[in-house]
Amino acid sequence: MKYRNSNSQIEVSTSKGWKILKPRQTKIAEIHDCGDYCIIREDYLGFVGSNVYAIDDQLNLVWEAELPHPSDVFANMLISVDSGFETSTWNGIKCHIETKSGKTTQIGVTK
Repeated sequence: MKYRNSNSQIEVSTSKGWKILKPRQTKIAEIHDCGDYCIIREDYLGFVGSNVYAIDDQLNLVWEAELPHPSDVFANMLISVDSGFETSTWNGIKCHIETKSGKTTQIGVTK
């Protein structure tokens, strides 16, 4: 799925042309092209729920990454690894997020 930064906005190529991608709650911190969909991490400050999620080319939600704890958020950049992304949460839990499903496994502690 293609995306571009245009006039300080992120646009996504859909079957109906380029559409502006609006954040769900805060602001988009990063976006990753994963073929049929994009994975997005929004700024964690003030976000309620999972701030890492995937959207399809119609800007529909595909999945939300599972949080290790309901009151936690993903605080660090997503680092691409073989079958997904690694990141850590505000509470210091290092996680692996599967690209296809958003399933999260804990892989350590950072604090």
